[in-house]
Amino acid sequence: MKRRCLSSSGWSSCFSMGLWTALLVSDTAAAETVAIPASKDNTLYESAGGALSNGAGPDLYAGKTAAGSIRRGIIAFEVADSIPPGSTIQRVSLRLSMSRSVAGPTAVDLHRVHADWGEGTSDAGSSRGGDGAPARPGDATWLHRFFDAVRWVSAGGDFEAAPSADAVVAGQGGYVWQSEQMARDVQGWLDDPSTNFGWLLKGDERVSQTAKRFDSRENPVSVSRPQLLVEFAPPPQAPKVPASSVPGAILLALTLSGAAVRAMVRRARALSEPSRDPRASASSPSSP
Repeated sequence: MKRRCLSSSGWSSCFSMGLWTALLVSDTAAAETVAIPASKDNTLYESAGGALSNGAGPDLYAGKTAAGSIRRGIIAFEVADSIPPGSTIQRVSLRLSMSRSVAGPTAVDLHRVHADWGEGTSDAGSSRGGDGAPARPGDATWLHRFFDAVRWVSAGGDFEAAPSADAVVAGQGGYVWQSEQMARDVQGWLDDPSTNFGWLLKGDERVSQTAKRFDSRENPVSVSRPQLLVEFAPPPQAPKVPASSVPGAILLALTLSGAAVRAMVRRARALSEPSRDPRASASSPSSP
């Protein structure tokens, strides 16, 4: 460990720079992972009247039915309630359980939603959940963010055109969506919670009979409910060095260092002044 010293008039004051630096530099916290449950979810059922929903139902839907009607799932998570402000999001993954479909492997995209929306008390159940139920006040529908007072700008939801992530969904089982863009989405929601409106699940809507059923947050099987896993680095902690914990030797060294610097300054000033030798004045010839 490198040591630096200041000396003057026989005094020497040295201290370990590495040790003092270690006292001042804050510790870097290790990455942490949190599992966040969905705070709300729903399904947007394509319909001319925009009066169908499934806010309290056990399922979500994405894709196109055999009858050619589009279904879009929508889901959100309270990120700021689970992660300390100022944290850095490192990795994000969304886990959903797909419980029914007659379609083969189909891509399901995740799109960031642009506006707030609601989850009312409508419940289509599991047997006819794909058809939806009459929307209740506050429900999100194909036309409404909050039935029946506030509408989407565009029918079918307002969302980012480019997907944040995608996954190929085949048979029944668990599926994971993960990408760098999802991490950026969550970072933005953490930094500004007022922009957190979640994601929209968009299946293959080009052809019929591609719809997939996913378990919602109200599903009776708790392990099948949506879950957002977030790996993050907490903000660095401010250094805490109480005076009582600093070794007395270091405090003494710092005090002596200050005294040594002042002594060196005085010595330098003295050396820079012209010499005033009284003998030189006595030997000089007198004026006539």
